[in-house]
Amino acid sequence: MSTGLPVDNTPVATSNTPVIPGVLLTSAGRGVLLTGPSGSGKSDCALALLARGYALVADDAVHLERCGDRLIGRAPPTAPAVSQSGCATMHSVQRLHIRDLGFIDVGACFGRGAIAESAAIALEVVLQPERGETHPDSTLYGRHQLGNRLGIEVPQYTITAAPQRPVAALIELVCTLYKEHAWPPSG
Repeated sequence: MSTGLPVDNTPVATSNTPVIPGVLLTSAGRGVLLTGPSGSGKSDCALALLARGYALVADDAVHLERCGDRLIGRAPPTAPAVSQSGCATMHSVQRLHIRDLGFIDVGACFGRGAIAESAAIALEVVLQPERGETHPDSTLYGRHQLGNRLGIEVPQYTITAAPQRPVAALIELVCTLYKEHAWPPSG
């Protein structure tokens, strides 16, 4: 779904408050930014993570803002959405767009606790539809690096989002390991 908003696709943000394509969720006070090409399964992963207790901050487009040494994400204030009556409305984070199903009401499906206004982004998970590097270090220790968003270093983890993989469980594992400071593993 196109939001009609300017989108910053550069790996390093170049404006003060860019809007980037992606999905932002939060759990235990930590924001998890899901990025990747269209069709890589970001919203499907968000749906599975909502079922695991995460809260949705933004779907399809994430507004980034630097606040001191923290990177804050929220839904863009002017992203258009379609109401039940078919009229255009302001974007509501209460809705998640799922391919083949359309918009679902997150609050009705998962409860009001499944919706959050904003989140401090702790890490970014890049969903890649095709198998990635087969270099021994990538295979043994994973594909992770430090990215840069608005001058703030953000740990990035790349996960192959093939249909047969438990991608939501892998994202949750990365979040758990990151939270316990056991990630990334050292070689």
